[in-house]
Amino acid sequence: MVALPDNGREPNGTGVAVVVSCANGMVVELNRQAEELVGAPRGASCWELVGGALSGNAGPCCPGCVKRLINGGAEHAAVRPVVVGRRRYQLTCVPIDGHAVSTLTSLDLPPERPSSARLTAREIEVVQLLARGSTTRQAAATLGISSATVRTHVENMRRKLSVATQAAVVAQGFRQGYLH
Repeated sequence: MVALPDNGREPNGTGVAVVVSCANGMVVELNRQAEELVGAPRGASCWELVGGALSGNAGPCCPGCVKRLINGGAEHAAVRPVVVGRRRYQLTCVPIDGHAVSTLTSLDLPPERPSSARLTAREIEVVQLLARGSTTRQAAATLGISSATVRTHVENMRRKLSVATQAAVVAQGFRQGYLH
């Protein structure tokens, strides 16, 4: 599992919180923003960790939700506005390579979508394959390009979408409508 760097924003609930869970729902990775926002360590169940932080509404979080998400595939991704404390967030849960990646993005910040954020047709193909669980090597084989080229596309998407990880690229792809 790749370590999730913080996204350069100040702590206190701003920025993007990322939680990665395995198929049984246990949290295996989270970034600094997630630790500060939901306050629980790795090893807790995702639905208790994320759902427990949501003020009065667990949203899509419930026992077994991670397994259902992974089994259902990308078309069952969850995108919902939620409240944590007094702040509004968008909760996005997507299946990636046998894991569930949940992001909480503050809706109280001005939206960041630079004009260069428009993805190319090839980048959209790459992010769609990644969202379906393809590895870099599998995506390269499917598209008839090298793994290095796929990695270059991912790096370009990270820059365009202002995110730090491949998982965040997929989550942002859902939020911006590139994945269906």
